Amino acid sequence: MKKAIQIQHDNIMERMFRAASEAGFEHISMGFGSSRVFHTDGWKNEIERIKNLLSQYNLKCVQTHAPYYHLLISSETAEEEMETAIKRCIIATGMLGAECMALHPRSSVNYNYSTKRAFEDNREYILDYIPTAEQSDVIICLENLPVFPGMPGCFFYSSDIEELCELADSFNNKNIGICWDFGHAALTRTEQTQALKMVGNRLKCTHVHNNFGQQD
Repeated sequence: MKKAIQIQHDNIMERMFRAASEAGFEHISMGFGSSRVFHTDGWKNEIERIKNLLSQYNLKCVQTHAPYYHLLISSETAEEEMETAIKRCIIATGMLGAECMALHPRSSVNYNYSTKRAFEDNREYILDYIPTAEQSDVIICLENLPVFPGMPGCFFYSSDIEELCELADSFNNKNIGICWDFGHAALTRTEQTQALKMVGNRLKCTHVHNNFGQQD
């Protein structure tokens, strides 16, 4: 097991690398969730810069977090720019030497949160990512999403452990696994010991954090 601290790709990233190194961390996770770096033509240069900074601070990247759509953008909606950004993040994950990239499954908001529709939509997108993951030697880790108390009726797909496992299993591919987010599971009041037993060897990485059951 490698213990890493997640650092966001933003304008204080280098300060955070230094702080992580000074605190004794050897590994980091790069958070590209809200970053726009993969929407630009110079993204490979930026990844090389990150590699150099990691080397400077004696850090290794072990996982990344992919860019994601807003949770309320329905799963049948595909934006070419975002789809390209996700594929670029897979390549960047490999360039950084990381094994895993966490990915948010998407929800069928416009279809009353239909699990059948979400399953089909996610299958279509992720199948398109797999060749890039195979070429980059990266595991795409499907993440369990939260359900927020302040958003009644918004039952985000993969907040249910059986949905998450079903989606992962449907690919039958070594480049697909699961990322378990403990804070998200706390928001769904999931009994996490039993859930993790169900996830079993599908588990490839984790997000470990806590909350008061109200916000992520």
